[in-house]
Amino acid sequence: MHNGEVGMVNGVAGVAELGVLTASAEEWAVAVRRAEVIGRLAREQRVRVAAAELGISRRQVYGLLKRWRAGSGVASDLLPRRSSGGRGRGRLPEEIEALFLEVIRTRYLSKQRSSVTTVY
Repeated sequence: MHNGEVGMVNGVAGVAELGVLTASAEEWAVAVRRAEVIGRLAREQRVRVAAAELGISRRQVYGLLKRWRAGSGVASDLLPRRSSGGRGRGRLPEEIEALFLEVIRTRYLSKQRSSVTTVY
């Protein structure tokens, strides 16, 4: 495929999955700009210059470069992604979470409930 073409993965559903049909004009402009810089970077490997041009970190450039190489080499590969905000995942190590739950269960949710201050 050439730059500017949209890969047809499972027809229209594949295009929608890539975000092409649901992207706003602003998101599309960001993806096209990223495609210009990352496409050039993929050929030249100038990470520091690309990061400065896009106003992002080198780590983010490497992430975009990975997406570009894994994708079809088109702008939709670089559409901004929406963060899940960490929904559905714990933020504490499992051991700490288990300890908190045990203390709450045995000290706070018991018949002789301790105060929050005492539990803390």
